[in-house]
Amino acid sequence: VRDTLQQQVRGGAAAGAAAAVMGFPQKDSHRAPSGEAEGEEGGPLEDFTQCPFCGQHDPTWTEALLDQHYEQQCPWLVVCECCGQVVEIPALELHKAHNCEGFEAQTQEALAKCHCPLCRDSIVPSEGGWARHLLQPPGCTNNSRALAVR
Repeated sequence: VRDTLQQQVRGGAAAGAAAAVMGFPQKDSHRAPSGEAEGEEGGPLEDFTQCPFCGQHDPTWTEALLDQHYEQQCPWLVVCECCGQVVEIPALELHKAHNCEGFEAQTQEALAKCHCPLCRDSIVPSEGGWARHLLQPPGCTNNSRALAVR
């Protein structure tokens, strides 16, 4: 799940460019900050204790538990109903248009509109707009994933 999400975030040229234009966050991998312990390949060890999407932190998380959080709990992510892939909610329509194997491509006009694909509310096309809609109470009314108490 984590590798697939990182590919989506970094995306192909079309998905990445469109995401940047529409104000979608460009989340990075789970690398620990520089200056921390290094792994076998000389890079920093991966930190699985904090979700890079919603910010939830759990010191007991392992790679598998973080993947489970992505699939079942993270309010920033959703399982695409067409293909079953875990996708960032702000990028769901781009995913369906460019990457989804189970969905017929949408028109560019539909993609240009900035609205939540779950509830259809208008969203300010920025990371802050999506964060307010998905991560601040009450959250998206059609997002079945409960907001975690932080």
